[in-house]
Amino acid sequence: MDSGKTYPEDHGASVVSEIGQGYYLKIEDQEKFLAFQNEMEEQKREKDFDDMEKKVSMLEKKIEVIEKKLNSTDEELIKNK
Repeated sequence: MDSGKTYPEDHGASVVSEIGQGYYLKIEDQEKFLAFQNEMEEQKREKDFDDMEKKVSMLEKKIEVIEKKLNSTDEELIKNK
């Protein structure tokens, strides 16, 4: 079963620990790592685009509600509250 986790070793890199220095990412296969990096950037662009479409849709719905209210008579507004 895929847990959705990504390990650097699967993408041409490894995490190295040096005493007193901390951790760093060591690129072992530049081509494989760049392919992974490009894939992650593409997924982010797609997600950002989806989020933008949702925001636009929500704003369009709000505009429709406002337009309906502006086009309604006072009696219709009182009745629909």
